Order: sequence, then C-alpha cells, then structure tokens
Amino acid sequence: MRARERQIRRLREEAGYGLNAFARSVGVDPSHLSRIERQQARPSPEVLKRIADGLGVAIKEIASHEEEKQ
Repeated sequence: MRARERQIRRLREEAGYGLNAFARSVGVDPSHLSRIERQQARPSPEVLKRIADGLGVAIKEIASHEEEKQ
C-alpha cells in the first residue's frame, strides 16, 4: 500500500469514521474509497480534496506522502 492510501485510512480510523459513513459524508462511493485505501484506484484531485477536507487536514498532508515514496 502506498503511503497516501495508508495515510487516508489511518487518519479516517483515528478520527473514528467508518468507511461507509465517511465516504458518504464526503460524497464518495464507499466502494471507491475502499479501492483508494487498498491502492486499487487513484483519487482524482477533487476527490482527494474532499477527503482531506473531511478529515480536517490540508491536502498536502495526504498528497505529500505519495511524493515522498517516488
């Protein structure tokens, strides 16, 4: 799993959000969020922003983890 996906899942779980409830709250299909977290899909910049906003973090906090691995 890439760092960004681990970061999204970790932050979501630390905030106490279940996958389904969080996905719906940010307007993402729960199955799509699950695929993102399992590295089976890449989020668009718009979806990544909604996830970051929902977690209360800056988008760069999530996106920078991906860049560090490359």
